Amino acid sequence: MRPADIAILCRSHAQIDAYAAALRALGVAVSREEAGWHAAPVTAAAHAALAYAADPADRHAALCLAVLGPPATPLEDALKAELDGRLAQVAPLPALAALAEAAERLPLPRFLTAVIAAAGLEDWTLGQPEPAAARADLARLMAEAFASAEEETAEAAGLHGMGARAFLGWLADRASRGDDDRRPPPEAGAGLGVELVTWHAAKGREWPIVVVAGLDWEMGERPGSLRVDFPDLSDPAAILTGAVLRHYPAAPVPAGRREAFLEARRPEPLPEAPRTPWHQPPSATLSAAPLAWRAESYGPPVPWAAGVEDISARGTALHLAARVFLTEQRGREGALMDATGLAETDLAALADQMEALLRWLRARGTTRLLTELPLQHRHPDGRETTGIADLVALGPDGALLIDHKSPSPADPATAATAHAGQLLAYAAMVETALGTSVTLLGINWLGAGTLSLAEPACAGATAHLARATPGG
Repeated sequence: MRPADIAILCRSHAQIDAYAAALRALGVAVSREEAGWHAAPVTAAAHAALAYAADPADRHAALCLAVLGPPATPLEDALKAELDGRLAQVAPLPALAALAEAAERLPLPRFLTAVIAAAGLEDWTLGQPEPAAARADLARLMAEAFASAEEETAEAAGLHGMGARAFLGWLADRASRGDDDRRPPPEAGAGLGVELVTWHAAKGREWPIVVVAGLDWEMGERPGSLRVDFPDLSDPAAILTGAVLRHYPAAPVPAGRREAFLEARRPEPLPEAPRTPWHQPPSATLSAAPLAWRAESYGPPVPWAAGVEDISARGTALHLAARVFLTEQRGREGALMDATGLAETDLAALADQMEALLRWLRARGTTRLLTELPLQHRHPDGRETTGIADLVALGPDGALLIDHKSPSPADPATAATAHAGQLLAYAAMVETALGTSVTLLGINWLGAGTLSLAEPACAGATAHLARATPGG
C-alpha cells in the first residue's frame, strides 16, 4: 500500500494545517495543497509570457517576464533596456513576439503550449528552489487553459470570451477575489504522502482508504440566522402548514406590539421609475437612408446539408465549419464531421467556397482576418447591444464586415435589406472596438456563393447605432 492510497478529509484548511503538522511530527509524509498559486513565480512568469505573446506592445508584460522569468534580469537593467528601446531584444521576448499572429488563430491550449516552449518555462522550472512544485504550478495553468476551451465549462466558471486576453483577465479577476489560490501538491499521483484535502475538494475523487475528520465539530446556530422547525412530520400534507420560522437568538415580541413591530420594519414602497429595455437587438438599429445593395458572385454554392435537417442547427454547423476553413485549417474534415454532423460532400463544398472567399478578400487588399468577433455596446440610457461578427477583414483602407447566411435567395440584393440594421449595428461596434472605419458591409449567402455588398452611409455606422430606437 502506498501512502497516497490514504486520504484524510478535513472540514477546513485550518484543520488540514493541524493534521499535517501532527503527521509530520510522527515522520509521516504528507501531500497537501498550499496557498499562493496565483503569486507563484512560474505562474507570474507564464502570465507575463502569455500576455506579451498575445500583445507585443504590452511593455508591462515584457518587464515582468524579463525580471521574474527565465532572463532573471535585474529590475534596474530591465528599466534601462526599456528606456533605450532594447528590451524587446532580450531573450525570450523576440520568440514570443513571433507568436503574436497566432494568438487569434490557435486555440488557447495550443497557443499557451507554444508560449511555454518559446519562453523556456519548463526548463526554467528545473532551476527553481522547488522544481516539482514549480512544474505542478505550470501543469495547473495548462489544465486551466484546457478547461477554458470547453465553452460550457468556461461559462460555468465565469469565463466569457475566447483567447489569451480573456483567459488572463479571468485569472486576474479570480486572483483579486482570492478564488481557488491553492497550489497543486507536487507529490499528487506519486504516492509520496498521505493526502490531506477538504471535504469540498474531495468531491468526485476516490481512495482505497478514507478517513473523514472533523465529524465531532458541532454545527451551532449563528446569531442573526433563521431556522424552520417542523413539529409534526406524521402528516405529509400538513408539514408545510405546521412549519414554524424561528430566529436565533430568540427575540420575543411583547404582547400587543407584534403588528406595530412588523409595520415599523416594513420597507417603504419604491417609487415608480421609467423603464427601458435592458437589451437592444442589433436588428432594431435602423438606417437613416436605405443602403444600396449589389450582388456579386465569388465562388461555388453550398448545397443543403444532407446530414442536418434542423434549419437552426444547420446554420450553426455551417458557421463552425466556415470559421475553421477561413483560418485555413483544411485537413480537419473528419473532426468537423463529428462536431457538426455535416456530410463529407457538404464540408468539401464549403471548403471550396471559403477558399474562393479568401481569394476574393486578398484581391481587395485584406491583410488580417478576425472570425466570430464578440461585440458589445452600452447605450446612454443603459440598454446594451451585443452580437458576434462572423468575419471582419482588415486592410489598409479600413474593415470589411461580412455576416454568413445559409439560404440561397432568388434576389440577394433585395434579400439583404432585411438585415441592414443588424449589419450597421455590428459595423458601429467594430469601429469602436478596433478603431478603424468599416468601408464595406457584406452578407455571404452560403447557399448561393454570392455576396450582397453595400457601403455604409457617409455619416458612418456609429451614428446609426446611436439612433437605435428603444424596444425597436
